[in-house]
Amino acid sequence: MVWKKMQAEQRNDVMRLLGLLAAASLLDWMLGTWAYITLVVLASVLFFHLRNLYRLHSWAENPGQGELPEAGGLWGDIFNSLYVVERETAISSDSLKLELSLFEEAADALPDAMIILGKDGLIERANPAATRDFGIRYPQDRGQAITNLVRSPAFRSYLAKTDYRKPLELDAPVNPERALSVLVIPFSSWQKLIIARDVSHIRNLENMRQTFIANISHELRSPLTVLSGYLETLKQMPDADEEPLKTALPHMVHHSERITSLIEDLLALSRLETKPLNDNDQPVAVPELIGHLHKARDVILKDRKLNVSFDVDDTLMIKGNDSEIQSVISNLFNNAVRYTEDGGNISVSWQRCHEGAVYSVQDSGIGIAHEHIARLTERFYRVDADRSRESGGTGLGLAIVKHVLERHQAVLEVESEPGKGSIFRAIFPLNRVMARRTSSLKK
Repeated sequence: MVWKKMQAEQRNDVMRLLGLLAAASLLDWMLGTWAYITLVVLASVLFFHLRNLYRLHSWAENPGQGELPEAGGLWGDIFNSLYVVERETAISSDSLKLELSLFEEAADALPDAMIILGKDGLIERANPAATRDFGIRYPQDRGQAITNLVRSPAFRSYLAKTDYRKPLELDAPVNPERALSVLVIPFSSWQKLIIARDVSHIRNLENMRQTFIANISHELRSPLTVLSGYLETLKQMPDADEEPLKTALPHMVHHSERITSLIEDLLALSRLETKPLNDNDQPVAVPELIGHLHKARDVILKDRKLNVSFDVDDTLMIKGNDSEIQSVISNLFNNAVRYTEDGGNISVSWQRCHEGAVYSVQDSGIGIAHEHIARLTERFYRVDADRSRESGGTGLGLAIVKHVLERHQAVLEVESEPGKGSIFRAIFPLNRVMARRTSSLKK
């Protein structure tokens, strides 16, 4: 079987060796030399193989320093096979080097900063844009921890997370005039790719939008105040109960109040977007804010027949901005009132939870389809536009809630089922939770 698998040249080598041994044995027998000639032949064959083995070993230690040795027979086949493998390896290596070079050139040409991190956040690769935006010099900073070079607390906190679905926006550490959107993409089991894109133009457009909304809202506020004043005057006139004023005045007052509410919400949203985050670390007595809501519920409900209950931990406080937290409390409650039919139930709760503290408003209202939930905090987004207008909604309440919660590192969770009601939860982190010694209040 082995003989059949041998190539012709290999079989010839074996036959030549056997022939030499047979001839040497015959000479030993004829001359009576007791196998001396056979031993000499075997020693010569062994020397031949050892010499070629040494030549192969010398080449293997420095494969790129010289060409493969030449030989005939079996060793020639071995050397030829190794030569083919060497050439294929060299071609593959050149191809890989070319592809790597093209990748590096493409990465260097990117307008976005690109940084590859290895184990423990050590820099493995960075392009010139990373030097422009982060001050990282490659290859000088290779092997350095990126947190030693980029000292932004927001960046360090973002990098320590495991969920990178939402990009981080921050000012470029080297050039604060540039706004960056930073995205971390984990790959392999321990490497990360950081992409930072310049979004200065988007920020500028956003600033222009905010300025425009703030200016137009301020400009509209004065004439609306005058208009509302005249409407109140008309309501006091003797002929206010006669047509056409009797029909027209209520509509005019309603729409005037609605536009006034819209302007107030626009101004509130504008303040949240532009106000610095330096005043949201004060003790906030959330139970007292909910108490104000409890006292004013009859005014809020007006003629609505709703069953409202409160479950408040009166010892639970948080650090934040009281007026902003008040807007969260009132907006979520007003939202529940707006979308709950008469005879329905609304439950307001303020309690501790695993994450920290949670303010929740549960209603038995019309509910929200699942596909709408993700967009509820968008400006002017309404599930039912007609109903929202009729109930006096501006479409900005939940957008205001979202901005306030983000300023307090809190999150908004929504659970809802059409026809069964909704639960809105504002969850504040543990580092904002405070406590005081008073009794718990349940109403």
